[in-house]
Amino acid sequence: MSGCALTYRDTISYHSLDYPLPGREGTSGEPIHETLMVYRFLPAPSVETHALVISEAGGKDRSILVHRWEENPANMVTELIIRDLDSSGLFDKTVDQLSNARYRYALEGTIRNLQGIVADGKAKALIEAEVTLIDFETPMGATKSVLKKTYRIETPSVDTQPDSIVKALNGAARELSANLRRDIRAAIRGDDGELSRTDKTKRN
Repeated sequence: MSGCALTYRDTISYHSLDYPLPGREGTSGEPIHETLMVYRFLPAPSVETHALVISEAGGKDRSILVHRWEENPANMVTELIIRDLDSSGLFDKTVDQLSNARYRYALEGTIRNLQGIVADGKAKALIEAEVTLIDFETPMGATKSVLKKTYRIETPSVDTQPDSIVKALNGAARELSANLRRDIRAAIRGDDGELSRTDKTKRN
């Protein structure tokens, strides 16, 4: 990975991942009456956590040192996912790993890729994340992982400028969060929106 030397003329821009809060979602049936713990997503060793990275033709990655992240982008993705899950009302409660709340479900993930890609004069944003949802009340003998999936989200950028690519990365983060909520709902409730047999038994 190569970077560009800074000069006194360069102005450093700091970026964050953010987008409007999605509204409460109209889930089929009642919410999942459990607490979900979201562990902080970890960046893979290959993920640059300080500056925006843009991959160009020929497999060359360029770290844009004057376009930096306000904080670790994996942390920002985690915070957005927690915020969106809490707002959606999918669970009775969604908490982060600093909470002392008792919980049944836990969500953990690794950010495998987060960058801009420029090819043939066009640009796009890429976020790739490996996510696992764990059920700690799974019956004996059954796997505790009720969802294990790798998401690869690509969103187009209006141009190749770093600011535009950051905006596209925000769109990718938003899509990742929405897809994750959809898949968590399906994994726990089933595609028909009904609570699983385990949850039905617990409700009775």
